[in-house]
Amino acid sequence: MGKKKVPILHEFLLKLKNKKLDLDFVGDEKLLKESLSNPRLGFFSDFAMKFKKNKPSTDAVFLSSEDFKYFIELKSVKKDKIVKRFKKNDIKVLLIEKRNGYNKKELNIIRKEGIAIFLINNSSNDIVYSAINALDDLLGKRETVYGVLVDVAEQGILIIGKSGIGKSECALELVSKNHRLVADDIVEIKRIGSNLIGTSASMSDNYLEIRGLGIIDIKDFFGLRAVADEKKIDLVVNLVLFDKKKHFTRLGVDRETYRVLGIDIPMYTIPISPGKNIGTIIEVIAKNEYAKEKGYNTPMKLTKDLIKKIRKEIKRNEEE
Repeated sequence: MGKKKVPILHEFLLKLKNKKLDLDFVGDEKLLKESLSNPRLGFFSDFAMKFKKNKPSTDAVFLSSEDFKYFIELKSVKKDKIVKRFKKNDIKVLLIEKRNGYNKKELNIIRKEGIAIFLINNSSNDIVYSAINALDDLLGKRETVYGVLVDVAEQGILIIGKSGIGKSECALELVSKNHRLVADDIVEIKRIGSNLIGTSASMSDNYLEIRGLGIIDIKDFFGLRAVADEKKIDLVVNLVLFDKKKHFTRLGVDRETYRVLGIDIPMYTIPISPGKNIGTIIEVIAKNEYAKEKGYNTPMKLTKDLIKKIRKEIKRNEEE
């Protein structure tokens, strides 16, 4: 495997602009080549006073318009101390909320220390939310899983199982039914907030390897609509060989989970046997999960109906 690429400040800038932030860069262009390593967003209050215990660990620091106004009004000695703290802690960039235009002289004290400045003409909430998501996207925790990721009925489904069990064949069947392939064989999963986003970890994007057939290009065969670059993972389907000795849930009331990067994802274990149409089953799983999100739970409804019938039967027997 090649060396993992280290994100740089220029990529962070582009991601912020892609999030529709009105951003101006202030500083030497060389600063945009600085590498980033910490997904945490720092705040001005972390640096406005001496660190008592743990010094903040971050590459990027946000200053609201009020923070920057406070900074500008400080005496020169105090300003210098704060900027020195930025430099000592290897801060790469300051994200400053730009409510009003700033004279460049006000920024020189920061620029001369080799710290990049992003002046952003958006609300504090928009800036913080976008910056946290951009940093998570660039530097958040990642994990690779052997499996196939497909987009079925707006649900991101990660199909896992032993090698040769038919994951790719199942994905091909789903694509032929107008669903989309995201990744085959190796899925890279990154955590952004409480969401898990999956994408292809291999260089062979849009390709499926089918045993006995070889490698096929899904985009060439089915068009652009049949592929997606990434998808939020909503549930996992675990394909296993059918075994009479093993117990498989029949009502679906009890929920299995699959843990990735500290997050539990709902999981369905599907036993494979001759004649079983796994693609159709996964379609139903996706639609059933969507119905649950809307408040309709078939297994629970069946359970409640059975309980009502049992209670009626008990009451009738007591009356007799």
